[in-house]
Amino acid sequence: MMEAEDNLPCFIGQLPDELLQQIFVCCAEVDGKSFDHIGIVQLPSPLVAPLLLMLVCLKWREVAHDTPHLWHRILIPMRRDPTTVPEIVPFVNALQKWLRRSKNLPLTIRIQDRSSHFEEPESDLSECNYSSDDFDYEGYHHRVENRVNVAWEEIFPVIHDHFSRFSRISVDKDLAPLLFPPYTSQQTPALKELVLTDQSGGLLDHSDDPLHIIGTVKRVRHLVLDTYIDGFFRRRHRVFKKLKCLSLMHPPNTDEIIKVLGRCSSLLFLRLGDSWTYHSSMPDIFRHDALTILIAGSESQGTSMDNLFDRLELPGLHTMVLLHPEPLVKTCSSVIAMLKRSSCTLGLFKVIDTPGLVIPEESLRELLTVAEMVQVNFEKPYSRSQAQDLDDHPLDKQ
Repeated sequence: MMEAEDNLPCFIGQLPDELLQQIFVCCAEVDGKSFDHIGIVQLPSPLVAPLLLMLVCLKWREVAHDTPHLWHRILIPMRRDPTTVPEIVPFVNALQKWLRRSKNLPLTIRIQDRSSHFEEPESDLSECNYSSDDFDYEGYHHRVENRVNVAWEEIFPVIHDHFSRFSRISVDKDLAPLLFPPYTSQQTPALKELVLTDQSGGLLDHSDDPLHIIGTVKRVRHLVLDTYIDGFFRRRHRVFKKLKCLSLMHPPNTDEIIKVLGRCSSLLFLRLGDSWTYHSSMPDIFRHDALTILIAGSESQGTSMDNLFDRLELPGLHTMVLLHPEPLVKTCSSVIAMLKRSSCTLGLFKVIDTPGLVIPEESLRELLTVAEMVQVNFEKPYSRSQAQDLDDHPLDKQ
């Protein structure tokens, strides 16, 4: 295996371990699966790195074992089975070894509900010459053939052993109480990002209660709700008060967003995504002093958002990005009114829309009274110092 057909030595076998480790990490990046917010995670499958690398030779196996950066990110596919089947045990044992190999590195974990990432290998790996105590390939092949997935009851105790190393976690909101049980002394001091998805539903009662969903989480820098959970911010929770970044990918109506901002008094970054329903029945202006970055709108469709801006006062705002605002002129007018009301000057106001978008000259001039720079898509930004030369600026040309 390590010799070429002309009997010349295969020089990859002579590479130093440090270089092999870097190559292995690059392979894992290529073979991994990328998710919004948490980045790349590795599939626990012998068809891809890092497990595939361990099939090559004994040296590669040893080098892979001693490379923690291969093992600190994992995608765990499972289905909610009402019973625990014997075939699950080999996977649980392999998961324990996987996480131990990551040593003290912060963990990125994606728990993928109803996943089909365990694809059947082209050949039965239990018959290959490579033998390993790290993964029961025969059991794996049997599970794939019978389409039996990992039972969640068996997985969470294994993950809890590494609670203190949680860094970026993506989990279904109904499974989150099993990952963060309400009554435990364990802490997550390294937790930077928590993504709550809605892959299916109805597993637990009171799933809108933050005390049930993220009961043990005392602090997280960035909370992402893939689908807004009605009533989630109704009760006060220690996480909300200390939260710095919040992404609502399918935000609620304006009144509810105002309530969320009231709970998250230390919030610095707010991302509001698709499916906007910005009807407001309350005319009061809400002031949030901490917010510095606001990104709003859909990446795929036009969004009417002026109703929200009519309700806000954001004196600390520095950067604002709007995606596909509709109608553009009316939205810009609402933004200008909000910034003047807030006595705030933006460092950057940016609009991302279809190629060739032109901000009307009058709106552009007004925006430059409340923003140092205005940018459309990825064109060169227009600055206040160039306000007298609009005719020559690319933003004002078709």
